[in-house]
Amino acid sequence: MLLALADASTDEVLRDLLSRPLPYDAEHAAALAGLRSHPAMDRAREVLDSWVAKAREALVPLPDGDVKQALETLCAGIAAALSNRVLTGFWGFSVKFFLNVKGM
Repeated sequence: MLLALADASTDEVLRDLLSRPLPYDAEHAAALAGLRSHPAMDRAREVLDSWVAKAREALVPLPDGDVKQALETLCAGIAAALSNRVLTGFWGFSVKFFLNVKGM
């Protein structure tokens, strides 16, 4: 969302939707649709892929055990969600929650 707002090529309709509270489900749907097709989503996925890779690297020196396995599973789950390139379910809820919490 922040990458889309920072992108000069973002159209005014999407910029408006991302810059204010969205009290109606139709507005949330329009904002999510605009984000799904925006090039900023590819950049966001690249950033998140990088973070997942760094997290996996940080786990290497940890001793084997339940905690390390849980953290590796978390990394795998995040990577799988990103590879599906889906902005629904948890991710869609997160955007909606963020927009409401931030008063945007």
